[in-house]
Amino acid sequence: MGWSPETAANAFLDTVKL
Repeated sequence: MGWSPETAANAFLDTVKL
């Protein structure tokens, strides 16, 4: 599983959504 900048940003935004 490669972690790309986009993936990290998506995970971060998902956390902020909560």
